[in-house]
Amino acid sequence: MGGLRRLGTKAVPALIDAFSSYSPEHPDTQRRLWLCQLLGESKDKRAIAALRRALNDPDKAVAQCARNYILSNLRKSKK
Repeated sequence: MGGLRRLGTKAVPALIDAFSSYSPEHPDTQRRLWLCQLLGESKDKRAIAALRRALNDPDKAVAQCARNYILSNLRKSKK
């Protein structure tokens, strides 16, 4: 995770692709939560857009993670 954080916005497209590639039959929740965290922490506009698309994710844990990071970024942008 540290390496991906250090890559910063360069890693965002690959993170979005990995986050969006899943099967409803095998949601791989833990991996997608980890990717959600990395996307949310990046604060990149593309990452936030991907998290917005995940608000209606069939995996409730992933949808909640996306919601938390979107709300967090909204609060920080108002400051």
